[in-house]
Amino acid sequence: MKPRATFFLTALLVSASPVAMAATATQQEAERLTALFKPFMGEAADILSVTANGDHYDVKLDLTTLQKRTEPKSPIIIPPLLMKLEDQGGGKWQAALAQPFEFSGKETKDGKQTEGAARVGGFFISGAFDQTLGTFAAMTGNISDVSFSIKEVGTDSKLNNFSFAMKEVALDLNSGLTQPLADVADARFHMKFNGISGDADLPPDEKMPDGIKFSFALDSASRTLDLKGMRTGALTKLIALVRKMEGKPETDASRKEAAQIFKQSLPVFDTASFNSTMYGLSVVTPFGNAGLESMVSDLSVNGIVAQGRAQLIAAISGLTLPDGIPQEILPKLAIGLMPKSMAIDISVSDYDLAAPVAMLLDHLEKSGDEPSPEMEKLALAALLPRGEVTITLAPGLYVSPALTVGYEGSMVAGPEKMPFGQSTISAKGLDQVIELIKAAPKELELENGIYGILAAKGFGKVAEDGTVTWKIETTREGVVTVNGVKMPGTGGAN
Repeated sequence: MKPRATFFLTALLVSASPVAMAATATQQEAERLTALFKPFMGEAADILSVTANGDHYDVKLDLTTLQKRTEPKSPIIIPPLLMKLEDQGGGKWQAALAQPFEFSGKETKDGKQTEGAARVGGFFISGAFDQTLGTFAAMTGNISDVSFSIKEVGTDSKLNNFSFAMKEVALDLNSGLTQPLADVADARFHMKFNGISGDADLPPDEKMPDGIKFSFALDSASRTLDLKGMRTGALTKLIALVRKMEGKPETDASRKEAAQIFKQSLPVFDTASFNSTMYGLSVVTPFGNAGLESMVSDLSVNGIVAQGRAQLIAAISGLTLPDGIPQEILPKLAIGLMPKSMAIDISVSDYDLAAPVAMLLDHLEKSGDEPSPEMEKLALAALLPRGEVTITLAPGLYVSPALTVGYEGSMVAGPEKMPFGQSTISAKGLDQVIELIKAAPKELELENGIYGILAAKGFGKVAEDGTVTWKIETTREGVVTVNGVKMPGTGGAN
């Protein structure tokens, strides 16, 4: 159980309390809180303790005991996690965690010795928890001076040594009720990582008899989660039930209870989006320097609603590879086709999550039995009310040293229907790709690819600058046309 995850779990535990807390800390209240929290901990309930300490409560998670239980042979000992919980009155609590971490260990097995060490010089998280909201109204944190290292010594070693360091991690969370009577909230959680670096020393192998050493550095990275319309009250109950049933066999009664609570949490959230960024990656290798200017992605999904939709947008730019990579490791053809930049935007829509989930939950709530194969078929049919989904690819571009490819299109497809749609693809640099194939090592047997490229060019429209474009259309009847020309063998008789 990681310290960060444990902290958020404890926050959820607090949210489960339906009773106003006393302003003055008492051992009686501490015991009540302990009994309240333990169902959320599942099989790890005994690692949690709450004690009164003046005007606040000390919450302790004994990760040392948990580590010994889950990994009894591990030489690494993780210290306990200590948190402070202070009643602010009116169902509001101030939660804080502030402690450094440092641990190391050594293990010898099968003639190989492994040494590991980790350190977090600063670990601070503070949050204002609102019991009415069912989550934190605000939270900030800072993790600094992070380092990790591992070293293996022995004939079967796969890693001579590896080290990792990070200057700082900053995090913040903001949330607020949008429908107080219905326990509906919006929340945004953001983390930013700064100053990441590391190095590795890999042992020799057949391709690299001298081994390989490399180092890397990353200027910054971030992760952001946005939730709209989150059903906080029911979700807290559902988490408690999952933890309570952990490690126990499912029963009809437990499935009925889970179905009832899950129904209360629907649609869980209205929309969710997850953003990830990475900037300024540099890698130093024996073959030269490599790097990546940026990598950005956005994933968004609707909740369990009738208007199902999911979208992924991703892009990379400024990818560079070392100049001196041997052909036997990475052929020049692969380097020529490796993207310097790339962008993709793809979405899926016209599916219904609400109907099949409601169907399955109604079944579980009434009988407690697991769904039959027939029920699962009905749920699948409800998932696709039209029998198919729409897949849309927005205009995108793939740029490599040798080839530039553009693409866009859309398709309607389902498990029992003929897919149809249209797409436009363009390519510039095919002649250069052919030359790279000719120069590739003969043992790769890539020569046949030249004939495929020449055949594809024959169906395309060639512009003055050498760009080849294909407009591809498929019909429900299976007819495929490229630039208006029907392809042989498609859609029945020609």
